[in-house]
Amino acid sequence: MPYSADRPPLVLAPASQEAAQDRRGRFREIFCAVLESHGHTLPDYRPCEAALNRVGNEPAGTGQPVDLGPSKRRLIAAEVSGFGFACVENWLGGPGPVTEHLRRFGYDAVQLKVDALSSSENNARQIRDAIMAMPLPTEAPRLVLIGYSKGAPDVLEAVVAYPEIRRRVAAVVSAAGAVAGSPLANDAEQYQADLLRYFPGSTCGVGDGGAVASLRPATRLTWLAHNPLPRELHYYSLVTFPQPESISRILRPSYNKLARALTRATTVS
Repeated sequence: MPYSADRPPLVLAPASQEAAQDRRGRFREIFCAVLESHGHTLPDYRPCEAALNRVGNEPAGTGQPVDLGPSKRRLIAAEVSGFGFACVENWLGGPGPVTEHLRRFGYDAVQLKVDALSSSENNARQIRDAIMAMPLPTEAPRLVLIGYSKGAPDVLEAVVAYPEIRRRVAAVVSAAGAVAGSPLANDAEQYQADLLRYFPGSTCGVGDGGAVASLRPATRLTWLAHNPLPRELHYYSLVTFPQPESISRILRPSYNKLARALTRATTVS
């Protein structure tokens, strides 16, 4: 897999040795309690042990109770999708059942529209404009920004570049986020990404043409090195472990490339 020497030097260290807190045990307690109480009627229900992987020495839970009542803060999940999403959105179906389920328990969900093929800098501005246009109460922040794949760096650039949105944000969640970029972008060019505009039913535009460059590891890691995240916000990271049999045929080649890149990076480290 091609790589770049432009990325800043990094140190691979356990999360426990950094500023991060390992809260997997408590997350498992909450997730499993909510799943068993509210999730049996969902079409993709799986038992908790099948839904969550155990990695390394996962810390034990706290034993504290889990409040399964309606949301007191009425939090709103504001999701930012990843690279190319608007090009294939019509094929994937809307998030209707998810939003309806959340509303039963006092939450809500919205999708913040961003360009499918534009840079993170461009999309950060769109996120800012969408948040500032929302009629939100001022007494407490209610938005939980969830960035999926490239949506995660788009969200991070927004909270760094536009401090006026922070008072509305309760937390930032990276869901399978390409926070450090993707090795797949190292040997890709924007003209290849533009082919998604010709996907059947696609309505996405060319944007500013910076999506691929924004996803290169050197770009993302250099940005992180020069842009400390605002300390007043809470950040969470959800990592996914898709099994090969769960990968669609159209995504399997890129899945295999990422697997080879990960194997090589682990060996080098």
